[in-house]
Amino acid sequence: MKVTIIPKTLHFKQPAGTSRGIYTTRKVWYILLTDTENPNHFGVGECAPLPALSCDDVPEYEGVLEETRRRLEENATAFLKNAAVFLKDLEAYPSIRFGVETALAHYQARSLQFWHTPFSKGKEGIPINGLIWMGNFDEMYHRIEEKMKAGFRCIKLKIGAIDFEKEFSIASGKCYTLKFKASNIGNGGSITIEFGDQPEEVIDMDIEVNPAE
Repeated sequence: MKVTIIPKTLHFKQPAGTSRGIYTTRKVWYILLTDTENPNHFGVGECAPLPALSCDDVPEYEGVLEETRRRLEENATAFLKNAAVFLKDLEAYPSIRFGVETALAHYQARSLQFWHTPFSKGKEGIPINGLIWMGNFDEMYHRIEEKMKAGFRCIKLKIGAIDFEKEFSIASGKCYTLKFKASNIGNGGSITIEFGDQPEEVIDMDIEVNPAE
């Protein structure tokens, strides 16, 4: 089995605001597993840490990727038989582990349909929150409107870009559940607010604060 690392730079369609800055590009790496006897048998996985946000966004990241590539290629038979041993060594680098696991699943399935579930068969969706990147009032309002029209009922806002009262007013009454993520709540945390049927009826609020290290 041949293992190849393919770096790519992705370009955002619009700037994405976060608590650590604004993204216009994002670097990712693809892990490609190829059967040396049959090039049509392959698996691809994506390693995509977020700059300044992911725990494994570290200077030695590409070095770890290269070491992982070398180990997988030199121990291909053992890796295919017992991947868990190799994956355990990547616990500190979750984005690399995700890429390796995805590539392996693709390689073993010989298809992009890794599992046989209603979701993988295109029969059902998976309920997820609609992420709203930081922006000015009009941008965030427009993005929430788009998410609601797309069927989202749980909206997650990255807050701190504008006044909190304005951020709160953007979504109140529009959705059933609103999640705020903020890095300035203690050592980072979240506020979850559940709305009732009336625009200003807050029926539940939960504040979660991550403990200081």
